[in-house]
Amino acid sequence: MGVKRGLAGIAVLLAVMLLGGCVSNKLVDNNAANISIVANRTNNLKANVTDLRSQVDKLIIQVTGLNEKLDSLAGTRTPEGSAPTGASPKPEKVDREVILLEQELSIVERRLENLEQAKKSPVPNIKVLAGTTDLQAAKDMAAFLTRNGFLVRAVDFATTSGYKYDTVYYAEGFESHAQQLAEALGGKTIIKPLTWQSVFDVIAVKGGPQ
Repeated sequence: MGVKRGLAGIAVLLAVMLLGGCVSNKLVDNNAANISIVANRTNNLKANVTDLRSQVDKLIIQVTGLNEKLDSLAGTRTPEGSAPTGASPKPEKVDREVILLEQELSIVERRLENLEQAKKSPVPNIKVLAGTTDLQAAKDMAAFLTRNGFLVRAVDFATTSGYKYDTVYYAEGFESHAQQLAEALGGKTIIKPLTWQSVFDVIAVKGGPQ
């Protein structure tokens, strides 16, 4: 009888040890998964910051070049009431080029301002939705955005279908991020404010043929 009780006690002890080992392994696996998620998010944030800095540097160079062109053209403009000399360009042509350059400079400066604001604001939580019946197209969009430093949290179907173009919705305070995302997508991407409550700051809807 004592032997049986002893064997039963050993069996219970082994069961407890095995169960404890399973729980311990599960906790280790969960911790490892959480660490991996945090590491991925950190890498995405670093890539996003690096990309923003690169774009800002390029735009600053572009602004400098446009200002130099404007200064150069300003020197070739013929003052009113005086006759043109030598082989200088026609005043009408110079004025037209100056206007175009000023417009281009205004666009570049606005993009630069948006990027500077994006650097100061928090990184948005992004969701990608399929605006058609093609969920894979939305997954491809999410993968593209992730490769370009955007933090995509989820992919799903939109509540309504029939989106002809890619559309980006943004919550208050995240317009500059939406514009940056739309520029990355290219094409005829439409930007609209988010008019419903959502835990996501930016929602990109993949449109296209039905």
